Amino acid sequence: MPKLEVKNIAAFYGRAQALQDVSLVVNPGETVALLGANGAGKTTTLKVISGLVRAARGEVLFDGKRLTGKSPESIVTMGIVHVPEGRHLFPGLTVQENLYLGSTPRKLSRAKMKGEIDRIFQLFPALGQHLKQHLDRPAWALSGGQQQMVAVARGLMANPKVLLLDEPSLGLAPIIVKQLFQVIGRIGQEGTTILLVEQNAPMAFSVSQRAYVIEAGKVTVQDTVEQLRQNSAVRNAYLGLGGEESRSGEGEIATS
Repeated sequence: MPKLEVKNIAAFYGRAQALQDVSLVVNPGETVALLGANGAGKTTTLKVISGLVRAARGEVLFDGKRLTGKSPESIVTMGIVHVPEGRHLFPGLTVQENLYLGSTPRKLSRAKMKGEIDRIFQLFPALGQHLKQHLDRPAWALSGGQQQMVAVARGLMANPKVLLLDEPSLGLAPIIVKQLFQVIGRIGQEGTTILLVEQNAPMAFSVSQRAYVIEAGKVTVQDTVEQLRQNSAVRNAYLGLGGEESRSGEGEIATS
């Protein structure tokens, strides 16, 4: 499985700089979390990787091949699939039609597409099995949790080598978030490499091996999940576990 590398990426929206020399690595078969507050640059990082935002400098490498400057369509065909924040399902299409669109880069027959849907829903808990019984329903008629499951399943229909997930738990009830992260955990266990942008740090840590913290467009911390759980500043800012050590003024987040 190929390695994904982001090297010294800078990106702008107009004159506003969104990313400043961001570097990260996602090794084959890893799930890596990217944490940070709103506006920190997490989504922009994913968009640079998937070709939706052009980097001003730096490069993105996948299996040693340069992605920077390639179109989003060509990046998908190389095996990198982006599931964006907000789901972005096609409301005028059924669940099944949305899933079929996800398989477009593979040019599967209709029979093989149905087989892929069956395979993917085996990764899902009860909610996914419920969706399987409602493939002919319009996407707009689904609940938020069901729509998010369809968005993830649509991404999997492309058989990605790397799955970029942007805020998958946003706006979902806690019980649905738990089910969703069961799915993400299973996807990782099946061998898909995942880069996960998520503000729910405890859930992100539950499925990840390593994590990066990005603040004001810069990576400020990177480490294993086990080590970050012991970092007092990370515990206080992202895990809601601040204790005496975080109130003492020690453990300010800084580049590792």
